[in-house]
Amino acid sequence: MSLNKFPSAVRHSPRKRMGHIFTGLSRYSIIISGLVIIILLLFEYPVTAIGLGVVAFTFIQYVESLGNKIAIKEMIVLIASLQWILGPYIDYKLGSIHYKYFMYVSEERYMGFIVPAMISFIAGMYLFRSRYSFIYILNNFRHSLHVSKNHVYYLIIISLLSGIVSPYVPFSLSFILYFFIQLKYIGALYLLMVRDRNRWLILFFIMSLTLAGALEAGFFHNFILWSAFIFSYLCIEYKLKRMTKYLALIFGMVAIISIQSIKADYRKEVGGYSGIKIGLFSRMIAGLPTSDQKITLNKRVSNLNVRLNQGWIISAVLSEVPRRVEFAKGKTIIDALVAALVPRFLFDKKIVHVRDNFIKYTGTYIGKHTSMGISIPGEAYVNFGNVFGALFMIAWGAFISLIIKFIMDNSVRNPSLFLWTPLIFLQVVKAETELIVVFNHAVKSLVFIFIFYWGAKRILRWKI
Repeated sequence: MSLNKFPSAVRHSPRKRMGHIFTGLSRYSIIISGLVIIILLLFEYPVTAIGLGVVAFTFIQYVESLGNKIAIKEMIVLIASLQWILGPYIDYKLGSIHYKYFMYVSEERYMGFIVPAMISFIAGMYLFRSRYSFIYILNNFRHSLHVSKNHVYYLIIISLLSGIVSPYVPFSLSFILYFFIQLKYIGALYLLMVRDRNRWLILFFIMSLTLAGALEAGFFHNFILWSAFIFSYLCIEYKLKRMTKYLALIFGMVAIISIQSIKADYRKEVGGYSGIKIGLFSRMIAGLPTSDQKITLNKRVSNLNVRLNQGWIISAVLSEVPRRVEFAKGKTIIDALVAALVPRFLFDKKIVHVRDNFIKYTGTYIGKHTSMGISIPGEAYVNFGNVFGALFMIAWGAFISLIIKFIMDNSVRNPSLFLWTPLIFLQVVKAETELIVVFNHAVKSLVFIFIFYWGAKRILRWKI
C-alpha cells in the first residue's frame, strides 16, 4: 500500500516539529513532577527535590507513553532515575549497613552532580524524533507487509538451536551467538503483532524457558528486561487503559523488588541445590525457611537497597577523582570507541578492562570474577568533570535518540524493522553499565540486525 494513502494526520510535519522542545512529553508528567518539586522544596535540599521531581517525571512519562509507542526511551530514563537518584536518596535517608555499598560523598555533593547530569541525559534523549508518528509506522506495518508465519517460526527455531550449541561454540563467536539466541523474542513479537492464533502459547513457552534459565543460573536480568519490552508491545496491541497500566506496573515492581531482595541468597543456595529450582525460589520469595537459613526482613531491605542504589559507585568516583586519581581526559571514551568500531585483529583488546577501570576510579576492590562498571555518568565525570560531564550526558542521550529515530524512519521502507528495536537496547537500558559495554553492544547489534534482516529478506527471500 502506498504511504500516501494513509491520513496525513498520522504523519509528523517536519516544519511543525521545529522549535517544539516539549514534543513527545506528557503534560501529566510535567505538571505532576513540577508539583512534586514544589512540595519537596519545603523539606529537602533543593537539588534533591528537583531530582525526586525528575524521578516522578520519568515514571509518569513512561506510563503515558505505553500504548502510544515503543516506550524504550522512557524505560531507559526511568531505570536510570531510579538507580541514580531514588536509590541514593533512600540510602542517604535510611543509611546503609553494607561495608562497601554506601554513599561515599555528601548528599549535596552527589545530587549536585547527578541531577544536572540526569536532566542533561533526558534533554539529549528528546533532541531527535522520527519523521513519522508511531501510528503511521504501525499502520504501515499492518497494511503493507505480508509476514510469513513459517519464516517467523524459523527465527524461533534458530534461537533455540543457538542456545543448545552455545556451550560448544568458541568464545570468539559467543557475542554473535548471543544475538541469535535473542531471536526467539523477536519472533514472539512478530506473532503478537500479526495476531497469530498460537501467539500466546509460543510466548508462554519462550518466557517459561527464559524463567527456567534464570532460575538455574540465578540471573534474572534477561527475563525482567524482555518481560518489560514485550509488555510495551502488548500495550500497543491492546491499548490498555491508564489505570490498567499503573496496576500492571505496580505488580511488576513488586515482583522485581521480591526478586532483588532474595537474589543474592538464592544464588548462594541454588548452586548446591538438587531439587526443583522453582520450589526453592518460591519458598525464598515467601520468606519460608530454606535448607539452612531463614531470610530476615532486615536482610531483605538491605539487599534491596544495595540492588537499587547504583549511585554508590558514582559517589565513590566523585570521592576518588581527582583527589587520588587524575581525570581520564577522554581516555575511556576513546577506548570504548576503538573497542566497538575497530576490528578485533587490528589492536589488542586488553587495553580495555571494565574491572580495572572500576577499581582505579572508585578505589574499591572487586573479585576477579566480578564485573562492575562505573556507569555512564561516572565515566562522564571521570573524563570531563562536573560541567562538561553533564554536556557529555546530553551527547549520550542524543546518540540513543538518533538510533531510535534511525530505526523508526527506516521502518517505513522496512515495515517490521521496529520489532527489532529491543535487541539494540538490551545493554543500554542497564543504568549500571559503562560506555564500553553499552556502546559496543549498540553498534554490534545494529550491524547484526542489518546483516541478518537484509540477508533474510533479500537472499533467503523470507517474508519478515
